[in-house]
Order: sequence, then structure tokens, then C-alpha cells
Amino acid sequence: MRKLTFGVCLAVCLAVLTGSGMAKNLDGGPADVVPEAIAKAQAECRAQPYSMLITVRNIREAKGFLTMDIHGDDPATFLKKGTKIGRVRVWATKGETQACAPVPHPGLYGVGIYQDKNANFILDKGLFGIPAEPYGVSNDPPMHFGLPKFADSAVKVEGPLTPVTITLHN
Repeated sequence: MRKLTFGVCLAVCLAVLTGSGMAKNLDGGPADVVPEAIAKAQAECRAQPYSMLITVRNIREAKGFLTMDIHGDDPATFLKKGTKIGRVRVWATKGETQACAPVPHPGLYGVGIYQDKNANFILDKGLFGIPAEPYGVSNDPPMHFGLPKFADSAVKVEGPLTPVTITLHN
């Protein structure tokens, strides 16, 4: 799992640092090297024994990329900074986007996602810490005044390509 995540991150980081790829393509256009790295990581993920096939809905603009953070089954650390067990990034396409996220073993997982429209590698926040970029959580739990509970967001992974649907909130 680390190899896939590291490879995608490395390709994205290199594209930003060198000015190729992402820095030129915030409008959703094709990049030079990054799409190949992402496509390769996605193909390798689909061959893993345990993974999630994440469908992201309600993407209003093909701008930037989607960052999907995978969390383990500890409710105390769910969606907390620095507690993810994996991360997948893919280009955002208008409407709906699918991505594969590998997990190390069968079990319960949760996914937090945001659309990094300006490709600055962080979830931008506004007044009172409210996300300024589109975001969502696995199982689309209600999010009124704070983070959802892990129990409402948990997905049971028992094999490859376990379906997960997330709707972005703008």
C-alpha cells in the first residue's frame, strides 16, 4: 500500500515542483507525467486483494484533484490530522469520478475526501474552520455541527473493489 501511495504522491509533487503537469492543469486539462503515474497506481490497486472502489459524486468543476484519506477502525482517530493509514489522489472530473484505494487487510475503514481545487495540498478552511473546498465522508453521514462518527461512516472491506460512494458538499 505504501508503494502505491508514495508513487502517486511523488509524481504529483514532482509535477508541481518542476512546473509540469499539475501547475499547468488546474483547469482539469491533461498533465505530462502525472496521469500515467496515477493510472499505473490505480491499475495496481485494482489487482490488490483488499481495496475500495470509491465513487465521488457532485463534482461541480474539473479543477485540481481529489484527495482521499483512508482511516482505520479506531473511532478516536477518525478524520483527525495525522491519523490516516493511506491517501489516494486523482484528478477531479466534473460530475463523477472513481478511484481505487488499497487497504492492508479486511476490516472496517472510513474515507474522508476533499477537492483540492487550488492544488496546494491542504483542505482550505474559512470562518470558524468550515471547509472552503468541497468535502465528503464515506456513507454520506449527516454533518451538521462537527465531524461525523466513525460508526456512521464505516465501510466493511472483505475483498477487492468494495464499493464506496461519497457525495461532495460545497
